[in-house]
Amino acid sequence: MGYSDDFHIFGVHWEHDTITWYIDGVMVHTYTNPDVGYQLMYVLLNLAVAGNFDNGSVPPSGSLPAAYVVDYVRVYQEADPD
Repeated sequence: MGYSDDFHIFGVHWEHDTITWYIDGVMVHTYTNPDVGYQLMYVLLNLAVAGNFDNGSVPPSGSLPAAYVVDYVRVYQEADPD
């Protein structure tokens, strides 16, 4: 089963020194560094087709046109503790 077989919930929890990624409620990666910090962020949804964008590769035959179906996007912000 791949990601394109059904809808999935992707999540990111951003803290002062850690970013944690989730897929369907399961933590899949954590990055910790004091330089993470908080700053203004934007949500970007991207349909990328093929890889290695910098070497002139083209999408596999039959991969276009492609559909990018998003059911919903939610953004939460923790209350400021001050």
